Amino acid sequence: MRRSARVLGILCTVGALWGAEVQGQQAPLASFGVQAGAIAPQTTLPDGSSHASGAAVGATGMVWPLRYLGARLSVAYGKTAGVHGEEFSAAAAHDPKVWLYSAEVAVRYPFEGGGVVWFPYLSAGPGGKSYRWAIDRPRIGDSALALTYGGGVDIRPRGLRGVGVVVDVRNYRSRYMWHGLGVRATVPDYEAHGPMLNDLLVTAGITISR
Repeated sequence: MRRSARVLGILCTVGALWGAEVQGQQAPLASFGVQAGAIAPQTTLPDGSSHASGAAVGATGMVWPLRYLGARLSVAYGKTAGVHGEEFSAAAAHDPKVWLYSAEVAVRYPFEGGGVVWFPYLSAGPGGKSYRWAIDRPRIGDSALALTYGGGVDIRPRGLRGVGVVVDVRNYRSRYMWHGLGVRATVPDYEAHGPMLNDLLVTAGITISR
């Protein structure tokens, strides 16, 4: 997350130096995008196993009822193959296909310059992570709550009539509760105890704005 925040800070600084602030009517009110990229799991599980990075595809919608404040909905799909540690791991053997999804609050700061309208943004909010386990027949799955935070930059050349490009980097935090690695406690606390995962999602794609 520190690297993501540093990159976004650089983007904001460059924008401030390169372009003048966009007038309110020029900033897009809503956009829909499709993206491709990679999911990169960052966590080693307690049994020594982990999950490899995999390709990802997704879709995103953003609305801006206020000039600087809006909402972001996103969903991404990919596969993160299991990687065994020193011993066999049930978690690694399942080679899950995963879905990441979220509903976030977003803030932005629009700029314009050189025939381009663009804005860096940050967003965070609740979501989830769903699994489809590879070795189960028929395929079954499980889901966990997640928290996501990150940001990116949306770039719209004026001559393309609302078509632009977006680059986004974010982290998803969720708890792993399966294959003997997590426990759901009963009385008195009813809390879930299991390893916390961090999944880095990096995507780029096309947006259509109005």
